[in-house]
Amino acid sequence: MSRSSPRIAALGVALTICLALPARAQTYPSRPITIVVPFPPAGATDPMARIVQDELRKNLGQPIVIENRPGSAGNIGAVSVARAPADGHTLMIVANATLTMNPHLYKSMPFDPLTAFTPIAALAEQQLSVAINPSLPIHSIAELIDYAKKNPGKVSIGVPGVGSPHYVLAKRLEQAAGLEFVYVPYAGGAPAVADLVAGHIAATFSTLPAILPFAETGKARIIALAESKRFAGLPDLPTIAETVPGIPGLESATAWTAFLGPAGLPAPIVERLSEAAAAALKSPEVLGKLKALGFTAGWTTPEHLRQRMERELAAWGDMIRAIGHEPQ
Repeated sequence: MSRSSPRIAALGVALTICLALPARAQTYPSRPITIVVPFPPAGATDPMARIVQDELRKNLGQPIVIENRPGSAGNIGAVSVARAPADGHTLMIVANATLTMNPHLYKSMPFDPLTAFTPIAALAEQQLSVAINPSLPIHSIAELIDYAKKNPGKVSIGVPGVGSPHYVLAKRLEQAAGLEFVYVPYAGGAPAVADLVAGHIAATFSTLPAILPFAETGKARIIALAESKRFAGLPDLPTIAETVPGIPGLESATAWTAFLGPAGLPAPIVERLSEAAAAALKSPEVLGKLKALGFTAGWTTPEHLRQRMERELAAWGDMIRAIGHEPQ
């Protein structure tokens, strides 16, 4: 064998791989796609997945199966996707907290969010709000602070897990205003909202998609947004910062959903999925449903999603340390 033979063989293998990648993209998807939502039905993330489900089916040409795998603030469902084959048939739609907060909340994480997944696209943003049981004489953040000061240790705040964005924001408000809340942890945002409506807790921090249906029927009262500016869909609803200014984090706590696959997802498949997501978010029907539930479409490229994950992973770490929360 000549000296050039191994080199020629290596070039042949490389060429075969290069040719195989476009072919893989052309044949993808070859069977139904499972999208894991690592939270219970209802809440905020599950409706987001179901809103885009049909458009993704149309754009990808295969059935889309939504599978709820809740537990451990999203970790259980997320790790199942991280361990799935990187062929694009098992994906995940997840809230940002699982990716950017959980690493600071758990002593032992089953995955590294920056290496265990392939970013595909950010899908939408959801504003976090403060909601009150309507039986209480509280119509603003100022009235909540006054009521809590007059009733120390008696205002119960429902949170989807100690260490969730909702919990961190409540702690920041508690610290800033010198309050004493009683924290009631739940497995997700939906159970907390259900108990608020039933009158078992006084208040909760909730995403707009989870609380709006109850606020519209008078079963809950939204008193403020944890945002830097008001939400266009609810222009009369003030932000927390308008009442309690200057608290890092309270002025910008937008929740968002990410579309991800396992690490190592081939670039042609990532591109196909990202384009399908972008097309879904341009559908007037999808946009209408998102707006009705308090979502704002917010598609980004895979690279922009990766950068946002990195940036907010660091930012939430700073805020969690500021409230003195220790990883559990």
